[in-house]
Amino acid sequence: SANGINVPTRWHSCFAGRARARAVETVAPGAKRWRGERFCKACAGQLTAVQRSASITAHGAQRNPIATRARRETEMELSETLPPRYEERMLSAKLDCDNNKGAPDACHAVGEFLAVVKRDYVGARAAYSRNCDRDHGASCFALGRLLLGGRGGAADEPGGERAFGRGCTLGHAPSCHHLGVLAFKRKDSVAARTHLGKACDAGDAASCHVLGGYFLKQGPDRDAAAARGFLEAACDDGHAPACHNLAVMFKKGDAGVPADSKLFERYAA
Repeated sequence: SANGINVPTRWHSCFAGRARARAVETVAPGAKRWRGERFCKACAGQLTAVQRSASITAHGAQRNPIATRARRETEMELSETLPPRYEERMLSAKLDCDNNKGAPDACHAVGEFLAVVKRDYVGARAAYSRNCDRDHGASCFALGRLLLGGRGGAADEPGGERAFGRGCTLGHAPSCHHLGVLAFKRKDSVAARTHLGKACDAGDAASCHVLGGYFLKQGPDRDAAAARGFLEAACDDGHAPACHNLAVMFKKGDAGVPADSKLFERYAA
């Protein structure tokens, strides 16, 4: 684009899968940690295509190669694992984004580049924060998990929750999911159900599954019929644990949910 870089969908999906794993780790200690080295192995084959499609300008102006090299040398060192031209283009994009000129999606990609490839969490925080202020929900989410995890600065749970809140307001389902998880953590089931319900309605299978589990727990809010609805939504989206829970439910039956051998076989398959 004229204000940023054109990043292929497969590049975003590569980042996004790792982002989700990292975010789950933040709110659920003990979850499997993803290491940055796996990024290069998984995405190295995509870099040539990214280079071909990346297009960076400063509103039509040509970059000063001497200034670009000087900035690169002071801010980052080129790695041996990524093509130099690609890194140069990302650094050029960073200059645009630092001045609030880059396209929001491109600036989010710069934040991921800093966090995942360069492991510059201080720079990533700044990039995500600027882009969150420009109403980019995914950047608010990424900022929130850096704040929660204490990467790039001191851990800041209230700040992380505020970032998730902004992301959720912008319609970013994973942000709503993490708001719900944090609300459950502090025993605020009303807020948790609200945030998780919004994420589930937006198609976040993990949120549907969490709500299904909540309504199956013993207590005043137990509602097997409601749990069934949430679990079916999650299972229909390919969430295997939700399908398993449905199989158990239909094998034994529950209050308001009679046993059903056909549905048991369907969900147990």
